[in-house]
Amino acid sequence: MIHSLASTAPARPRVPSVVTLHDVTFFQHKTFSPVTTFGLRRTVTAGARGAAGFIAASEAARDEICAVLGLDPAAFTVVPHGPGRTAGVAPAPAHAVRELYALGDNRVLLSVGAKRPHKNQEVLVRAAGSLPADVVLVLAGHPEPYDQELRGIARELGVTGRIRFVDYVGDDELEALWRLSAASAQPTLAEGFGLPVLEAMAHGVATACSDIAVLREVGGDVPYYFDPHDSLSATAAIEAALSDPGAGGRGRERAALFTWKRAAEQTFVAYERALSARS
Repeated sequence: MIHSLASTAPARPRVPSVVTLHDVTFFQHKTFSPVTTFGLRRTVTAGARGAAGFIAASEAARDEICAVLGLDPAAFTVVPHGPGRTAGVAPAPAHAVRELYALGDNRVLLSVGAKRPHKNQEVLVRAAGSLPADVVLVLAGHPEPYDQELRGIARELGVTGRIRFVDYVGDDELEALWRLSAASAQPTLAEGFGLPVLEAMAHGVATACSDIAVLREVGGDVPYYFDPHDSLSATAAIEAALSDPGAGGRGRERAALFTWKRAAEQTFVAYERALSARS
C-alpha cells in the first residue's frame, strides 16, 4: 500500500492508495499563484480518483473536500493532528527576543501563519489601533506577496508602531514568542485543521480566532470567536481573551485531547479500511 501525505497522489496507483487530503482551500480562496493553483487542482483531483481511502484532519475539512471533489464521506478516516510544537522546545532568551523585535514591556498578541490572503491577517491589522495601548501585534510567518498588502494597510491606518511584521522564525524563537504572549489571534478564513489554535492552547495562551467550523472543532468552548470579516468583532474577542485569567488552564485541558499517538492509531485504521475496500 502507498500513503500519499500531502494531497497529491498517483493518478493510477498499482497498489491500494491512501491519500491525506488536508483541505481544498485553494479551490475556494485566493492563496497560491494562478499557476500553482491550476496545477494543484488538476493533480489533487486526479490523485483522489484512484485512491482506496482518504484521511482528513477534521470533520469540517472532510465535509468541504467531499462537497468540492464529489467524494464519499464514508471513504474517509478523520485523524486529528497532535500539537505541532510543544513546551519541550528550548526557547530563545525572552529578553533577547523582546529586544530583537522591539517589543519593550508591551503585552504580546501573537498570530502565527504564512502571509497569504486566506490567512486573513488584514482583519488584525485593522483591529490593531483599537486594542489597548500596551498591546503589540506580532505577525509571525513566511512573508509572501500578501505581506506587502498588510504593510500598506498598516501605513494607511497609521498603526505600524502597533505591529511587528516578523518573518519565518525558528523553533526556539517561536517558543519564546508563545511564552511571551498574553493572547493569540488566528483570523483565518479556511483551514484543514487549525494547528496554531491547538498550539496556543497547548501553551496555555488565551486565544481569539475565526468563527468557522473547523476551528470550533479544534477549540471547542475555549477560544473567543469572532467574525473574520469584522475588525470590531475581532477586537472584542481579543480583549476578552486578554482579560480571561482562566483561559490558559482550559486550553491546556482541551489540547491534551489531541496526541500524535492517537493520530498514529487512527492512521493505521485508515490503512486497514483501504486494504479492506480494495480487496
